[in-house]
Amino acid sequence: MSSQIANTKAVLELLCSYESRDPIRRYLHTQRRRLIANLIRSHGSGQGHALDVGFGIGTYSPYLLRRFGRVTCIDNNPELIEYARGRFPSNGRLNLAQADIAALPFRDATFDFILCSEVLEHVRAPRKALQEFLRVKKKSARLVLSIPQRFSLPEVTAQVFFSRPLRGLVRAILREPVYNCGHVSLMTSGKALSLLKQTGFVVEKARYTGAFVPLVSHVLPRRWIPVMRRLETCWQREPWRSLLWTQIYVLR
Repeated sequence: MSSQIANTKAVLELLCSYESRDPIRRYLHTQRRRLIANLIRSHGSGQGHALDVGFGIGTYSPYLLRRFGRVTCIDNNPELIEYARGRFPSNGRLNLAQADIAALPFRDATFDFILCSEVLEHVRAPRKALQEFLRVKKKSARLVLSIPQRFSLPEVTAQVFFSRPLRGLVRAILREPVYNCGHVSLMTSGKALSLLKQTGFVVEKARYTGAFVPLVSHVLPRRWIPVMRRLETCWQREPWRSLLWTQIYVLR
């Protein structure tokens, strides 16, 4: 593995923050992973063909491989594809491809399940990507989509504290890299639901996750996490759900 690929791997693992030194940062990411993994388990049958869009370091690939007969993972970064080839042994069930999600290189009605987690906010033409998902999924297939909320407390906090003027200070406090999130198409839940409806999707299930109160959450963080869980349960309805970081949808 080249040093460039190793560096990409290390950075992305920290972007995902599943092993962050900060318990709040780690909790917010692992909570989302748990919810999406449960959705994969509930919709997989051991058969069928799943598509993982923008798979990154392959966070969800093991879950998909356990629940589907074939899994295709796409990303627009060739270094990630090369890294994934080293991480996941080739067994004929996993296909890795470089692709643009706004112009998917697959036939109509190919997939039995599609996962797109924390990707659409990085795409300048989210409507086109959604249209492509609708085209390549089978009529009975489900799309699990997760995206951050534009004005959620964690998102606004990250935009402020991970900005260039403060990034060095935050990096020193956390003792790990912090980064520019690269979010170019952030949406509120209202805008996301409107776009999904306009594209032709039907929302089968919606869940909002990621309760966070800036600064307060980092005072005795391990004791604050149970409070965050209770807040998340209470904030599932408007206007409170707009404060939660991640919106997760099951779509058909």
